[in-house]
Amino acid sequence: MYVAHDVNQGDRESRDGDCTKSRNGRREQREQRRVCGAGEKTTEVALAENFKDGASAKAPFACARPPAPQGTRNSSPDHQPFTYSRQEHQHRILFPTAHTDEMGDAEITTSAWRLVEVGRVVLFNEGPFEGRLAAIVEIIDHKRVLIDGPSEKAPIPRQEVALAKLSLTPIVIPKLPRASGVGHVAKKWEEHKVQQKFDESAWAKKRAAMQKRRGLNDFERFKVMKMRKQARFEVQKTFAKIRASAKA
Repeated sequence: MYVAHDVNQGDRESRDGDCTKSRNGRREQREQRRVCGAGEKTTEVALAENFKDGASAKAPFACARPPAPQGTRNSSPDHQPFTYSRQEHQHRILFPTAHTDEMGDAEITTSAWRLVEVGRVVLFNEGPFEGRLAAIVEIIDHKRVLIDGPSEKAPIPRQEVALAKLSLTPIVIPKLPRASGVGHVAKKWEEHKVQQKFDESAWAKKRAAMQKRRGLNDFERFKVMKMRKQARFEVQKTFAKIRASAKA
C-alpha cells in the first residue's frame, strides 16, 4: 500500500524553528540594550519619570545615558550627567544649534537706486536730442515724463518723452516744484550749475572720448595705435629696471 508523504514537511519545520530562535535572540539583544547598567534604571523608566503627567515644566531633565567604558574620559567617578529644565529640553529638540536667548543686530540700509522724480536730470539716449541734458518737471505715468532742457549749450523744448529713451543721471535739482514754468526751471538750472557738474563727471568724459574716437579717420587711428605701443614699451622698460634692481 502506498502512503503519500510530504517531503518538504521536515524542511518547513526546521525553518520555523530557526525563525523562532532568531526572534528570541533579537528580543534578548533588545532587552540588553535597554539596560543602562547593573542596578540602574532603563532609558524608558527614566524618561517616564521625567515626563509623567502633572510634572512641572521647571523640573530638571536628566539625560539617561549608558555607562562609559573603563579607561575613557567620561569613566571617572566625578563625571555627572548634564541636566536642564524640561522647557530647555524642548527648545533644544526644536532648535539644536540656535541660541534662543540672543538676537543679532539687524542693519537696514536704503537702496541707492536713481529714482524717477521731479528735478532729476536725464540724458537722451536716442533721437534728434541724443546726448543732451534735460530735467523732469512732471511724471505722467510709469512710462512717460514731461521734460524741459533749458541749457544754453544744447537746449531742448518742453515735451513728453518715454523713459525708455532716457538715462537717469546722479544729478538732481532739489525742491523743484511740479510742472514748474520754463523760466523757473532755467533759473534753477543755472543756480545749481547742472551742465558744469555733468561735464566734470567721469560719465561725460567717457562719452566725449568715445565720440572723439568714432570720428577718427584711418591715419588718426594708426597714430593712436603707435602711441599706445610706445606707452606700453615705456611701462615694460620701467618694470624691467625695477626687477633688475630687486635681484641685485
